[in-house]
Amino acid sequence: MVWAMIDNNAPLPASTPSIDNALILIVDDKPTNIEILELLLTDAGYSNIMSTTRPTEVLSLYNNHHPDLVLLDLLMPDLSGIDVLRELKQLIPSDDYVPRVILTADNSNAAKGDALRLGAHDFIHKPLDATEGILRIQNLLQTRMLQKALRASNSQLESKVQALTREIELYKVQLELAN
Repeated sequence: MVWAMIDNNAPLPASTPSIDNALILIVDDKPTNIEILELLLTDAGYSNIMSTTRPTEVLSLYNNHHPDLVLLDLLMPDLSGIDVLRELKQLIPSDDYVPRVILTADNSNAAKGDALRLGAHDFIHKPLDATEGILRIQNLLQTRMLQKALRASNSQLESKVQALTREIELYKVQLELAN
């Protein structure tokens, strides 16, 4: 007689992924703006930062690196931040929370409304208030990491349920053979 053994005491993920290791993608056509953001983020303890001055590269960077947060300028040549948001909205599954933050000097309600409708999770005006900007980014990243931890826990629980279902089926067959 063969009995399948499942470790029902296997631990679930104990903590959320760390926001310190979050991958942040900065998209701005002005290298100076990128340097300022990188400095602010580095000073706040973030070290996993990538950037581009070419909005046409965002989809490729997203597909290859799966950033945890995208900081996106609105007014850029070739492809606007609105266009990039539209593309990211098509690319990112609706059940995956990847915060997209618009950083722009355009303070119009139309720009803000368009950005939020197309998937932006926050809209920060330039010039950036460093403390407020970092706190907003931190809050979005904490939510992202909690969502990632929840997905990992759900996946692990789903695996356990499947394993237990197989074990029950095996017990059922063994009981039928015993009878």
